[in-house]
Amino acid sequence: MTYHIVIDTNVIIAAMRSKRGASNLLLRLLGTSDWQAHISIPLILEHEEVCQRLLPPLDLSHEQVNDFLDYFCTVCLIIGSFIFGDLILKMPMTIFYLI
Repeated sequence: MTYHIVIDTNVIIAAMRSKRGASNLLLRLLGTSDWQAHISIPLILEHEEVCQRLLPPLDLSHEQVNDFLDYFCTVCLIIGSFIFGDLILKMPMTIFYLI
């Protein structure tokens, strides 16, 4: 069974702060057959803005943050809502939001 998840920004920050925590383990499991992360364009932009602002005190450069976010985007499926008139099409599956 594959779990479909959306990872909030605070999970990424927690994973960067501790290599022994559950958040870090979750990020290391991305790309395996058991977990499929989904992301939207607004969430990508939020991840980028918050990580660039909060992670330099952890001795991570902007380049390292960008490299991680690039990798993160490659293992996630980009999702969105498409509006056609009054009809809104969304993903037909349950997605777990991890906050």
